[in-house]
Amino acid sequence: AGFPVTVALTGDTTWVEWVAAWLPDEPDTTRLLRLVVRAADSSAVAGPLVVLGAERPLYVRTLAWEDAVVAEGDTTRLAIVTYNGAGRAADLAAMRLRADTSLVTLPLHLLELPASVALTGDTTWVEWVARWLPDEPDTARLLRLVVRTADSSAVAEPIAVVGLERPLYVRFLSWDREQVVRDEIATLSIGAWNWAGRSVELRALRRAQDRTLVPVPLESLGLPATVALSADTTRLEWVAVWLPDEPDTTRPLNLVMALADSSLLAGQLMVIGPPWPPDSLVAVPEPGGPGAPRLEAVYPTPSPGALWVSFTLAGEEPASLELMDVAGRRVWRTSLGPSPAGRHVARLGDGHLPGGIYFVRLSQAGRQFVARAVVLR
Repeated sequence: AGFPVTVALTGDTTWVEWVAAWLPDEPDTTRLLRLVVRAADSSAVAGPLVVLGAERPLYVRTLAWEDAVVAEGDTTRLAIVTYNGAGRAADLAAMRLRADTSLVTLPLHLLELPASVALTGDTTWVEWVARWLPDEPDTARLLRLVVRTADSSAVAEPIAVVGLERPLYVRFLSWDREQVVRDEIATLSIGAWNWAGRSVELRALRRAQDRTLVPVPLESLGLPATVALSADTTRLEWVAVWLPDEPDTTRPLNLVMALADSSLLAGQLMVIGPPWPPDSLVAVPEPGGPGAPRLEAVYPTPSPGALWVSFTLAGEEPASLELMDVAGRRVWRTSLGPSPAGRHVARLGDGHLPGGIYFVRLSQAGRQFVARAVVLR
């Protein structure tokens, strides 16, 4: 402190000049020294002299949680250990540590943590009632919270806040498209909150011609009855399966997926699946023998790009099929003759028609038949 150990006395009153020195008192660095000077034998004691330390920079040595893991609603404490903290405040910030090790800033008011803490000594304790915040799109009920000083000079080890158990809530079921061709891939999205470690039960229905919904066994579609949830949006890829609808086997499959309790339904998915092999021209004998030529059906319409036509030919006279756009321009033509009399099925074009309105024309023996079709893109 700069005091002499021995003072030579020069009179009844001897004065000793002293340049005040402030000494820190570990672990208290509050810049306040209460100095007591006495004779070596304690026969005389000078009352305390208060020495104020010169202003020194605040230094936050450590931030540390009292607990490593807490449940939502539990009380824990954050220790803020500083030098030169008395009369000052430490500014805080908070972040979420995600599974991919990225950090996302969290507003302190949502956590009910103070943005600024008044320091009361070298160690200041902040009590906190743990708050759990969901992390969109991850609501796994676990918050890895990192608290630091606002300038990032000190960072506390992450504290894990476990959210209380909450009921599973399925927000949506949806397909990534409205139409799909058999054997193509469609994706069913299942959106949920509080999904971690949980699963959903599914059921499938077919929309019949009379608009009623008819159950379809999931195993016949190659779809699982139970889907384990892995995120707020769990995606299930499905190789589209087409099932005929007896007695009409030329219709698309209008598939509706639902939760097992039917509390939520996905929008309808139309599965297109021609009942005959692609790129074929198949003769189907007509009951009662051959009749007059006619154009029976063009399907599916609307179509995602491939059109099929069923028609009847009379005798083996030459015939043709043509596809024309709405302006009357021919975009495709094929000769059918000579072909056996009876019912036939053919695909129009290469199966990749641009979107628009088309007209199909069958010609035989001087007679023509026209049908309209729609292709969506």
